Amino acid sequence: MPFLPSWWPLFLGGGSQVSGAAHSEDADASDPTEDSDVSNGFFEEVDPVKLGDTPNMKRVLDEVACNAILEGWDENTSEADVKAAEDAGDAHVPPYTETHTIANVKVILGSLAVVASILAQFWPGKFPANYTMTAVWVITYAALSTALTVYSYFCESEAVLFAKSNQKSGSSVVVATRLMRFSDVYRIQISKEFAPMDKPLQPLLGLLYPPGSGGPIVDAEWRLGDLFDVDGMLDTVATRKRIRELMRSFEAASSGRAVEPKKSR
Repeated sequence: MPFLPSWWPLFLGGGSQVSGAAHSEDADASDPTEDSDVSNGFFEEVDPVKLGDTPNMKRVLDEVACNAILEGWDENTSEADVKAAEDAGDAHVPPYTETHTIANVKVILGSLAVVASILAQFWPGKFPANYTMTAVWVITYAALSTALTVYSYFCESEAVLFAKSNQKSGSSVVVATRLMRFSDVYRIQISKEFAPMDKPLQPLLGLLYPPGSGGPIVDAEWRLGDLFDVDGMLDTVATRKRIRELMRSFEAASSGRAVEPKKSR
């Protein structure tokens, strides 16, 4: 059944364990980023997820990706290394700090829309005596709701993280991800400024943000079968290592030392 995703056999009984193990061995043999001797260190493992639950799998991957970028710890760092650095007085300075401008604007617009809806419902007076003010608040609510939708579409889209560097340069980082329903391919994109991921249903975004207008962009695609095991447990060490390598490629491209890495499929 070629139209089914590659991890579909994991749902089946019988030989799913064997096929999953064989798939994992093939991934380890072909992908140098997944070393079996890498220790989990102090990174906490995430709870297992149900295979096929696309939204939950994407949520877990997004959280690990954002934490790996914001924390900046090397994937080989152990808890002992962290404690030794703290004892020596070498405080770890995260390379990036998350910015909440987009989220704050969305909260403000949403809150104003809620207030407008409450006023439309409970404005003093009896209908139709208060017809004019009721109409004003209803129109205000519709306008604010529309503004919130448009703002989210044009300023956030599929982005899951907006951050700025803690270095003197203060450069920004935008991380966007995609995991389509019934797909087994997780895509991540890292850019310096907001840059929409290519999507046929976003022609207006393409006009407002032409390719290359926001600086260097790196992206990668990974199959879920290479990230999750047969029990739905995410390999956080391998995933963090992939994210950190992609982030290093982005930082090198930003400084003009490297080009965009090829996609991993």
